[in-house]
Amino acid sequence: RFWRMNRGECPNGNFGVDPNRNYPFSYTEPGNDPNCRSAIHRGPAPGSEPETHAGRDLVASADSDGAFQTVFVVKTHAFGNLVLFSDGFSEDLETCTTNTNCTNADLGAQHVLGGTRAHPKFLAERDIPFRIGQTFRSIYSAAGDLTSDAMFGQLPQNAPNPMGVTLELGDSRCGFQAEHWSEAQYQFIVQQQIDYVEFLVDIAP
Repeated sequence: RFWRMNRGECPNGNFGVDPNRNYPFSYTEPGNDPNCRSAIHRGPAPGSEPETHAGRDLVASADSDGAFQTVFVVKTHAFGNLVLFSDGFSEDLETCTTNTNCTNADLGAQHVLGGTRAHPKFLAERDIPFRIGQTFRSIYSAAGDLTSDAMFGQLPQNAPNPMGVTLELGDSRCGFQAEHWSEAQYQFIVQQQIDYVEFLVDIAP
């Protein structure tokens, strides 16, 4: 139930790479682990995993004739009732690893698209607002993730970088054990996702 990695092979009989730590941008920064035994193992090289290739190609629309341009990436995880924006980067593109290095030039636009603490776009089933903020300040340092790679990295086909947000869904009473959610909670979460996509389509121009 709690397996978060793929089945990529590692030395000494271990296996598993966390695809959300394998994306090239900020790959070697704090927030992932080179150890094969870790649940956030980053893999043998940046972008080494087939899942990572697929994600980057999808965002870059590299495999489609007359492809659309990706302007916004929504990444859905569980759990935590969080709307997360990518952290800021210093002038030499070091990731945000202290509270003094969390500036983000896109933060205003992200709040328009993802909500603010005063005006959240997501509520938990009990009408509790999702907490909104940057990844490092809200939970922990993460490196090599899809949203940051899409926003700040060099995408295939030299695609333009889209805006992005990560949604940590669910109810912390149940943790990752989604089978314990109520039917009403499932319906509530799914409907919010639909409403959010409709909002993004409307605001995209």
